[in-house]
Amino acid sequence: MKNIVTPFEWSQFLSDAFHRRPFFVRRDNPTFYAELFSQEDLDRLFQIATPDVSRIVISRKVGSEGQSFTLTTKANPGLRNVYNDGYTISIVDVDRYFPKLDSLRREFEQYFKQPISCDMFITPPHAQGFPPHWDGQDIFAMQVLGAKTWAFYAPRVDTPLSESKALDMTGVPEESVYHLEQGDFLYFPCGWIHQAATYSGKHSAHLTFWLREDRWFHVLMEALIIEASRNARLRKAVPFYSVDTPSDLVDRLEKLAGEFISNADWAKALAATQKKLSQV
Repeated sequence: MKNIVTPFEWSQFLSDAFHRRPFFVRRDNPTFYAELFSQEDLDRLFQIATPDVSRIVISRKVGSEGQSFTLTTKANPGLRNVYNDGYTISIVDVDRYFPKLDSLRREFEQYFKQPISCDMFITPPHAQGFPPHWDGQDIFAMQVLGAKTWAFYAPRVDTPLSESKALDMTGVPEESVYHLEQGDFLYFPCGWIHQAATYSGKHSAHLTFWLREDRWFHVLMEALIIEASRNARLRKAVPFYSVDTPSDLVDRLEKLAGEFISNADWAKALAATQKKLSQV
């Protein structure tokens, strides 16, 4: 797994970029991912994924907005037809079809000890699937076929909890632009506003490995649930009816919070949080 940042060292990636900024690797080596995913694999994917529409989304940018649709069994024009109409095809959990992708996804999970999703985005030439937006997870992107150009803008929210709606970045200067050719790699943290398109006239197929991480507040919430199960005072109803304003209850809440912090089983909360996320 760590060779995805080759020729850089994994330790350099962690110290310089992870959770901080985009990290781009240009290789000038179109065969770098040949063993992982090939044009033949893409042709096969169009055949085997077309009937399995439950996790296929097609999208394209129109003006400053995006149009996204989930294919259905009754309304499935076929992947090649929607591709020819200029839509980007997103195939969720594409590792279901390819053992090598599933193996790499599992390597990610074993290293980060967090759930990893593997999706594929297929974009025709001269097309853009999504308007500018930010994601709620860190992204590891591998340009397995063709080429794609990515533009990044400064984050507006530090470590957001979910992806944003479409953003109008007209007149906003780009922080950086990366042109990914076949064999290149790109990482970017959650919150970085971005858009990507096939400006070069080539088609594009890239894999994304999404890192869904626990946040500290998840652990705090789990610890509070555990403590409430054994502390009846935390389970009592809040007596809003007995006060003039909610602020009159602050002293009582602070006392309960102090008890919670003193008595919480943090190790159990950490283990429970990690287990819960792994089941998502």
